[in-house]
Amino acid sequence: QFFEEDFDAELEPERATESLLAKVERLAPFGEKNNKPGFLFKACTITRVSYFGKGNEHVKIEIQQDFGRLEAVTFFAKGDIAKVAKTLKIGARADITGHLERDQFSRKNQPRLRLLDIVQA
Repeated sequence: QFFEEDFDAELEPERATESLLAKVERLAPFGEKNNKPGFLFKACTITRVSYFGKGNEHVKIEIQQDFGRLEAVTFFAKGDIAKVAKTLKIGARADITGHLERDQFSRKNQPRLRLLDIVQA
């Protein structure tokens, strides 16, 4: 369960668009007095869970959207996030909190979530 102070707004996965990301980026620079906005996505349908990195220490979770998939990533996964990720099955539902960011590692440069927390719904 998440508390209201854990996020700034609740969104549908379909709202995590290039347009919203551009608005978030205009709020930068982020720091101590200007935190990145956090978003809650409720009852997301999980379409894929994968691990990457030299020791598979990073997690990528794909979430179904009406027009495709939204990726949520966390680096050096440990604790509750790692435990939940290991139990997720395709088609499972989960509540997810994260920061919207630009995927700097893909050629598409598309929006993705930096996973903050995940709870199976």
